[in-house]
Amino acid sequence: NSLEKVKQLRGVEYDRIDLKCHQIGVIAQEVEKIYPEFVSENEDGIKSVSYGQMVSVLIEAIKDLSEEVDNLKTIINN
Repeated sequence: NSLEKVKQLRGVEYDRIDLKCHQIGVIAQEVEKIYPEFVSENEDGIKSVSYGQMVSVLIEAIKDLSEEVDNLKTIINN
């Protein structure tokens, strides 16, 4: 059910207060609700996301979408 979980994620632009920089990504606290294993917290309480771990889930979501597209193409062609 990767696609349903990925649909709950939100890509955002944000300012990292601790690094004083603007970034594009996801919010760790939001990801943590869906995939807690992708989020770690340092000794200062700063949470971060392991984007590398997210890749496998995104691959599966793309495969789910591809299957849906193929099914729709079959329906249209028939």
